[in-house]
Amino acid sequence: MFHADLTGDLASMSLEEIAGHAVDSMGADILKGPVGVMGLCVNGVLAVEIARQLRERGADLRFTAVIDAWAPGYVKSQPRLRRLRWNSERRVKRVGYFTRKLFSGRISFVDYLREFNFTLALLKHLGLRAGTYSQEEAVNADVTDLLVNAARRYRPPPTNEKSVLLFRSEATHRRARKLLFGWGGAITPDSEVFDLEGWHEDSLNSNSIQALATIVINRFRSDER
Repeated sequence: MFHADLTGDLASMSLEEIAGHAVDSMGADILKGPVGVMGLCVNGVLAVEIARQLRERGADLRFTAVIDAWAPGYVKSQPRLRRLRWNSERRVKRVGYFTRKLFSGRISFVDYLREFNFTLALLKHLGLRAGTYSQEEAVNADVTDLLVNAARRYRPPPTNEKSVLLFRSEATHRRARKLLFGWGGAITPDSEVFDLEGWHEDSLNSNSIQALATIVINRFRSDER
């Protein structure tokens, strides 16, 4: 997708169609051994649909790991005041997380400013290079926007799927554990939820990646029999 024409047919495709193209690109060899699918944020929603289609095609699907991905439409279905409270909590928590990261020397001041829409826009207004995306960042943002638009129209079937593993980074409130990220009947009520260190994508660049890898490896091994 990072080299595709995002303004063509791809822009009007449903998430199911995008997932179908992803599965097609994997080739027939994907059906010959155990498979695990993983996705962060909106890619986690895409992973759920890819996993469903893989299973339909006969793949030996061992798990679907979904990181920081709420079920499409769930948050929007909440009362307005609740959504405002959740968003406010997230903003305050985000500022605190990246401020601690700045003062601990794990992030530069410029990168700190790039983490917030207001300061990023200010950098851009001042004509500073730090205020503009690199080509890679711009393409990544475009692909993410396309997937988000497709995910808004997606409603996972109530399959009570048992293979889903949910992961929660520090960017997501603890309430997500009890709510199972709003996936409801799409996954089993006893689906496991694991906590990761780091804010959203940071959770894949810290010690959490080792914990994540251990969980995934154990899931493959536990089902070998």
